[in-house]
Amino acid sequence: TDPLDCHVFAIDGGDEIALIDTGVGPEPAALLDNVRRAGLDPARVRHLILTHAHLDHSGGLAWLRQQTGATVHVPAEAAPWVAAGDEEKISLPAARRAGFYPPEARWRPCPVDHAVADGATIRVGRLALRAVETPGHSRGHCSYVFEGAAGRGLLAGDLVFRGGQVSLQNIWDC
Repeated sequence: TDPLDCHVFAIDGGDEIALIDTGVGPEPAALLDNVRRAGLDPARVRHLILTHAHLDHSGGLAWLRQQTGATVHVPAEAAPWVAAGDEEKISLPAARRAGFYPPEARWRPCPVDHAVADGATIRVGRLALRAVETPGHSRGHCSYVFEGAAGRGLLAGDLVFRGGQVSLQNIWDC
């Protein structure tokens, strides 16, 4: 997908799928193409779950909700920012000035169905995702612990990267 996209994960719970994060947004249809190429049916996407609201994780949210009708889950602190399309709260102007995003990068507001609190459980078919508030990289950041027949894992968004690296940025909430 877009070179600025974060990692987007498709979680297959059997009768439904969740996308964890939604990319930067210019070509969100590519995310559904990737779901299809992975052998999954995009018509089963029933949940869109954000780890946090930075553009590379939330830019495709409004389009994907419109296309799929999926339920939108956003960490509680970030939920009002997403619903209002508050670019200042997600530090988009600062990212544009720093050259991380092109000047034309925009963020579309998106209705939020569930403001996710620490410890909340999101059911995706036969799987359960447990939200863990993990501020640091940004305010309103959640990681998700999942358990299923194949084991247990953590989707950490931008909290910790490969090799234990942490991303610190010169923005208001990091």
